[in-house]
Amino acid sequence: MKRAPHYPSWTPRPADPAPATQCTLNFEARARATDPATSVHATADVDGAALAAKVLSWLRERGASGGTSHEAAEALGISLVSVSPRFAPLARVGLIRKARMEDGWPIRRKVEGQRCSSQVWVAAEFAAGGGG
Repeated sequence: MKRAPHYPSWTPRPADPAPATQCTLNFEARARATDPATSVHATADVDGAALAAKVLSWLRERGASGGTSHEAAEALGISLVSVSPRFAPLARVGLIRKARMEDGWPIRRKVEGQRCSSQVWVAAEFAAGGGG
């Protein structure tokens, strides 16, 4: 079986579903209808698929410890507003999952300099229960 085009470190296992292909992954940068015209024009300069691949690669490097969007932005040297929107599409296609404790509760980490905590994500192959 061939490797998925945007994720060169992914290797299939016998129980894996068919890999996502370029046609099924949509990481295009988008602006909301309420965003100013400058935001709409800026989406043309964003390569959403490349950013998503960087986020996925970074999460795979982190292994079972995973990471938050804040940590990814800092590690990759990319702004949080560019990195954060890549997590939901990666989760939708099953490439990443929310890190969970043994009792099923999501794991969150305190973000330095912020009053809130942030969701920890892991690459699907490192998720508790074998990617589930």
